[in-house]
Amino acid sequence: MSNILNSILLILLISGTFLAASSSNIFSAWMGLEINLMSFIPLMHNENSILSNESMMKYFLIQTVGSISFLFSTLIHSNMNLFFLETQAINFLIIMALMLKLGAAPFHQWMINVVEGLSWTLNFLLVSWQKIAPLLIMTSFIMMVPPLLYLFMVASAIIGSIGGLSHSSFKKIMAYSSINHLAWLFMSFSLPEWILWNYFLIYCLINFTIMFMFETYNVSYINQVMMFFSLKTKFFLFIPLLSLGGLPPLTGFFSKWIIIISAIYKSMTLVLILIFSSFISLFYYLQISFSSILSVNYSNKYMIINSSFNLLMILLFLSTFGLPLFILV
Repeated sequence: MSNILNSILLILLISGTFLAASSSNIFSAWMGLEINLMSFIPLMHNENSILSNESMMKYFLIQTVGSISFLFSTLIHSNMNLFFLETQAINFLIIMALMLKLGAAPFHQWMINVVEGLSWTLNFLLVSWQKIAPLLIMTSFIMMVPPLLYLFMVASAIIGSIGGLSHSSFKKIMAYSSINHLAWLFMSFSLPEWILWNYFLIYCLINFTIMFMFETYNVSYINQVMMFFSLKTKFFLFIPLLSLGGLPPLTGFFSKWIIIISAIYKSMTLVLILIFSSFISLFYYLQISFSSILSVNYSNKYMIINSSFNLLMILLFLSTFGLPLFILV
């Protein structure tokens, strides 16, 4: 696909998100979601990969079901008197459609199947940018149905932390990590809005750092890191991963700490569930890191010093010790 076409699709992708985020009515928000979807699908297409085309079709079908459900809910919302439904029931339908589009548990399996066929760049867009519009729309409805929010929060926390334990693919591990972090984002819905977007911004930065390095070194599986990377390179690869898991005193820990101290008086039980789920994820990341560092290297051809060294160092610094910058913002 030509660079010009990719640029046009990226502009449409951004425009669709902004349209959904700035819409004054639900139907316009749906149009923004559709523009976003229709511009992301061609980016997923790769003529040389059957797996990527399969992922494209799965993503299209699931997102279409979510879009149809959302449109159906908006039509009912605009004609409530005709359907004799309560507002809470309609909000329930809208939230369910948005949860499906987000890939929140228990509607998460499509994301696990899709990520394996995508490049790291598209994986980053999938777990970060593609979540912005549904999250913004959801903030208008989710607190009207609190029990539903708690259900998805607990399910995402548990499945997102445990799901990665049985996989050796970094793409699937990052997908499960995304599901786990959705639980923290759901928790922040009941808090001041700046906490939600501060957490999301830090999450996106750490994800970008990890996926940029995996893309740079062409890493997809754990055994690749264990066997073919030098100790120095392994260190730089795993530091942002530990930050994503919330290891103190890295940036990922402090972003979670802000939510904990703000939400602990609202629901101690939910906060404890989030903390324990984060412990499980962190334990797994530590296990991967230590096992990789202690393993024998058969080759040292992958060194950290290359043309991307300066950018990598900046990203590593921000994703590990850059919290003051986000607080100031």
